[in-house]
Amino acid sequence: LPRRAQESLRVDASHQVASFTYGATLVAKGKRYDDLANTVELKDYARLDLRAEWRFAQNWRLQG
Repeated sequence: LPRRAQESLRVDASHQVASFTYGATLVAKGKRYDDLANTVELKDYARLDLRAEWRFAQNWRLQG
């Protein structure tokens, strides 16, 4: 399939301290092709997503 890498990786980690939670997700994809004939190659890439959460009341939280 075009635009689908044969190799992919996802690593997810989170940690909670009192009312705070923080974490990260690493996503990596191998090279892939942009067309059905496999002539236009798209480069591999890696992306790091960060997140945080603060629970400041029983039914309230702030995420970013």
